[in-house]
Amino acid sequence: MASVSTEIARLTLREPINLDDSSSEGAQTVQEIIKILKRQAGLIEVFYGTAKENPKDLAFLISPFPPPPSPPHSCTLLTDPTTDWESLEANGAWITTEDFASVGVHLAKLSDSPPSNTHYTFPSSSDLKSAITAPVTEVLYLYTLSDDASYDADVQKFADEVLVKNGKGFKGVVKAWSIEDVTHENFPEGHEGGSILAALIGWEGLDSHEATRESQAFKDHIGLLRNGAKGTDLKHFAFVEGKA
Repeated sequence: MASVSTEIARLTLREPINLDDSSSEGAQTVQEIIKILKRQAGLIEVFYGTAKENPKDLAFLISPFPPPPSPPHSCTLLTDPTTDWESLEANGAWITTEDFASVGVHLAKLSDSPPSNTHYTFPSSSDLKSAITAPVTEVLYLYTLSDDASYDADVQKFADEVLVKNGKGFKGVVKAWSIEDVTHENFPEGHEGGSILAALIGWEGLDSHEATRESQAFKDHIGLLRNGAKGTDLKHFAFVEGKA
C-alpha cells in the first residue's frame, strides 16, 4: 500500500457558499484557488467541501507529494510559509511566487482569518480515496497530549470492531497523526506537543453513520475513542474533486 502526504486546510467562511452555484462569487473564488493549487509541481489532487453541520466550515484536502522523508516534512500550499517543505528551496520557491500571493488574496475574499492547516501521512492512498469519495465523509479529529501508540491501537480496534465488522453503509476509513504540534482548550495550560489523530470515514449517507452509532458494537467500543482524547471535533462533508 502506498502512503500519501495530505494537507487538510479548514477555513471559517465569512458567509456560507453554495459550491454548486457556479455563478456565485464565492464558488468562483474557490474554483480560482483550486486552479492555482492544481498547477503546482507535484500536486496529485484536491478535494473540497463544506461541513453539513456548519456551512461556514470549508475544508480542502490537498495531496501534494509522495511520502516525505524521515524525519517527516510537510508542504503547505495554503498560505503558511513557516511549515517545512521537502526542501528549503521548494519552500522558498513557493512563497515567493505570484501564485502564493494570489491564494492569499482569494482566501481573504472568503474569510477574515487564515486557514487552519495540518498535515498527515496516511498509510494507504487507496483507503484515503475510498473514504473521501464516499457520498459522505466523516472527518474526526481526536486531540491528544502527544502521539500515543496505545491510543492509536485503541482507535484501530474501534475501527475494526465497529466500522469494518459492523458498520452500516460503511465505505472506508483511514487515520494518521498530525505532523505539526497542535493546541486545544482542554490541554493543560502551557502544554506543548499536542497532536491530532485524524480519522476520515466514508459513509453511504448520514443515516448510515447514525445507524452505526445506535448499534451494540458502537456502544460496546466507544470508550476506546473517548478515554484517550482530550477533545474531539466531528463534521460530515460531501467532498468534490477539484478540477484544473
